[in-house]
Amino acid sequence: MATLETIVSAIKQIDTKKDDLRKAYDDLQSNSSILSSCSLSWSDLDAHFTQIQNSLTHRFHLLESLQSTHSNFPQFDKPTHSPSDIVKDLPLSTPVLSQDRVDTVVTRSELWTLCEKMDGRG
Repeated sequence: MATLETIVSAIKQIDTKKDDLRKAYDDLQSNSSILSSCSLSWSDLDAHFTQIQNSLTHRFHLLESLQSTHSNFPQFDKPTHSPSDIVKDLPLSTPVLSQDRVDTVVTRSELWTLCEKMDGRG
């Protein structure tokens, strides 16, 4: 994928390339007797290329804003805490309401075993 600098330099070269194309078009017009079937005018081509340039510039600005927005978010590549660190910070027992609404106590080791086995019913 092209870098932003490459895209910027390509966008800056659009006007130069458009001028070169105009010169080539003028040369072509000087031979218009040969190409009588060509119905395009320079203003049509210029409007078309200007529209493309505006579209590219707009999309580039969107890309820049997305990249700057993306760089403002924290990176989540490395977790800050491991699951064992979180479990160590839990209290020794956790009150849990059973289905008949009576408080029961489930110890941390039992919770850890259930999590390791991925036993949702337990």
